[in-house]
Amino acid sequence: MFRALSSYGGCVGLVFGQFSEASKDVSSLLADVATALAESRWISMGCACPDQAKALLSNELHREWGTTAAKYRARYLIFGLKFADGTWKSAARALSHRLEDGARRLADRAALATLTTNLRRDGASAAAWLGPPRYPANRPAG
Repeated sequence: MFRALSSYGGCVGLVFGQFSEASKDVSSLLADVATALAESRWISMGCACPDQAKALLSNELHREWGTTAAKYRARYLIFGLKFADGTWKSAARALSHRLEDGARRLADRAALATLTTNLRRDGASAAAWLGPPRYPANRPAG
């Protein structure tokens, strides 16, 4: 098997750990993807140079890949709980709900961070995105 894999030029391990930390091969792949995207998109991103675009893309890719790894780890743990002693025990059910809530909060935080990043990149402020205030400060006396 080793010879068969070696004939393809080697093998890399794209591995995430228990806390969504990535292997060196994942980091290398992420850097290559960020470099390729930066070379083709740095002007449309409004960056001064490809290196600036690479830094922004690398940060966003790290966040997205890490969040995805954490989400699928939570799903894996939740799926495995139903096989604990062949039944859904109350402790397993409670842990399942905590893991689902944690994964949901993590996804919400990632969505908010992406929205904030996109707003900053587009030059819009949160106030402009949310629209005018509901209750203007200078209301005429009624």
